[in-house]
Amino acid sequence: MFKEKKFPNPNQMLLLFALLGVVSIIIAAGPALLEGDIFNGNTVKAGEADFEAAEFDEKHEIIVLGLDPEGIAAAVASARSGRETLLIGERRQPGGLMVQGGLNTIDMNFNPEGDLLTQGLFAEFYHQLEGISFNTSTALRVFRRMIREEEKLSWINQEELQEPVLEDGRIVGIITENKRDGERNYYAAERFIDASQGARLAAQAGVPYIRGMEDIGLSDNFQAATLVFQLDNVNWHEALEHLRADGDPHTGGDHRSLWGFWDEMQTYENRHPDIRVRGLNVGRQSGDRVLINALQIPDVDPFCQESRAEGRLKAFRELEYLVEHIRENVPGFSEVELAGIAEELYIRQDRQIEGIERLDINDAREHRVFDDMIGMGSYPVDIQRTSPEAPNLVLFNPAQYSIPFQALVPEEIDGLLVVGKSASYGSQAHGSARVIPVGMVSGEAAGVAGDISLSGDLNFREMAVDEDKIARLQSELISRGAYLDWEDYSFAGEESWALEGIRFINGLGLIQAGYDNEFGFEEPMPDSEFVSLLETALIRAGPKFGYELDEKIENINFPGKEDRPEHLTKASLSSLLSAARVDLGLSSSMEKVISELLFMDRDTAARVAENDVLTRQASYQILLEFFETIVPELQGR
Repeated sequence: MFKEKKFPNPNQMLLLFALLGVVSIIIAAGPALLEGDIFNGNTVKAGEADFEAAEFDEKHEIIVLGLDPEGIAAAVASARSGRETLLIGERRQPGGLMVQGGLNTIDMNFNPEGDLLTQGLFAEFYHQLEGISFNTSTALRVFRRMIREEEKLSWINQEELQEPVLEDGRIVGIITENKRDGERNYYAAERFIDASQGARLAAQAGVPYIRGMEDIGLSDNFQAATLVFQLDNVNWHEALEHLRADGDPHTGGDHRSLWGFWDEMQTYENRHPDIRVRGLNVGRQSGDRVLINALQIPDVDPFCQESRAEGRLKAFRELEYLVEHIRENVPGFSEVELAGIAEELYIRQDRQIEGIERLDINDAREHRVFDDMIGMGSYPVDIQRTSPEAPNLVLFNPAQYSIPFQALVPEEIDGLLVVGKSASYGSQAHGSARVIPVGMVSGEAAGVAGDISLSGDLNFREMAVDEDKIARLQSELISRGAYLDWEDYSFAGEESWALEGIRFINGLGLIQAGYDNEFGFEEPMPDSEFVSLLETALIRAGPKFGYELDEKIENINFPGKEDRPEHLTKASLSSLLSAARVDLGLSSSMEKVISELLFMDRDTAARVAENDVLTRQASYQILLEFFETIVPELQGR
């Protein structure tokens, strides 16, 4: 049996970080620095390595890589389908972010009627916890029990993936290394499910993917990492009463969770220039002990071990000052002491594979129902800052959206499904779909799909387009408690004449409506807002339209920046777009087309003819038509 999860002692952590510093110096002095993508590696083709396929140590029907909650759900679902299943991972204990990461408050997904959307195995797990916030030792016990109770499921810990083995574009095995004794082991299976952090197996096998937010032109931009920390001596009653009386509908708490203290934390002056702090998300452990999710570490490269270690050290050093600020300013926390830090960083974003289908931000906003839906989500689209200067954003709060099975199926490589936050999600939709309950739903679906694919002797890509097999998958998930009841909800702009323009700008992550969905499509567009929108859209639209811009385009030399109108007019729009034409180096033949707004189609021109001041939705549509006009020149560079 595993012992109850303990957080490391802060003094022990200082010694550890000192040792890490020595190791970094040694590495830097050697022939090669720590660099590159720690999740990239070699790929072995059967018959070309130092072993034959017949020499695998173990053979299974389904192997699930990753001891995170998503992987546990996949493995349990597979075993309950009667398949001999191996769950394997590099940690000592199962649980991942909910145990080693210390994230003990669940990002729940409900529809407007209050129905839990992530049922099935997630609900089975959740109902064995203390509540939305839980004791991490409880989560560990529940995960271990779920694994132990399945006769068809075996699991191995402390095995680190080294290489996948491919045969004719299909994964047939994996090579791992035991972290205790360094021994290499060989495992074969008929189907694989990748639930590892960063979809390590998929990446090493050659599955295409995007890093962070590169799909909107922000290469190597990732949501901030977080170091969860533990405090003792919290006066829960005092803290809860303060939040209930602060008059803010977006703060509050119950007997297990507290969320808020935004005003109290805004006055914190960070010591390290890269560290940021937001309102406190507080999850109760037991008694007066809590875990805090609030400390943001932007600019951590999730694929670089050195970057992760440096980010962790920066955050740990900041805690001395942060805890003192909390003690002096947050009601109910006047006696708190730092009791420990999480074993692992909370990495929100790394890579998302390219699947047969991709869930994008418009699918989430418009509540799209996919024919092959295997689950649903509704968590607010939460984009945590990507740099110390960037803001935290809540793009909008969806009523619900569906997760397509094809988002789990890589566009390339057979015999593999990818679940969790590295499934085929656009970087902005990822802000909602990355949460653990949605990942466990996709994991359960993958486990069941493995059985159906084996029964029908189909690979996953064949199964993904087989209507009968998808119907069987959905039926089986429903029989296990999955919630697939679809309700039609309207969405802002559904009847707008400028819906395609709205989709274009929303697809770039540039519509920020907040928790209350305040889109304001029919309101006048502030001129200053449009200036920022145009500059940012020119960068972010590059991947969509297939062009790249110089960095100087981020600051277009707009005329009269100091004396512009309050709201966007057709005259100010003309001057802004004409300035953009010059800075973009577009040909003079486009001067009249742009300055006189002749690129607008007939319907758009007619709709804006009557009013000099332009609305947000009109501005979005005009921008779309402007981009469609200038893109051929940009692509030709």
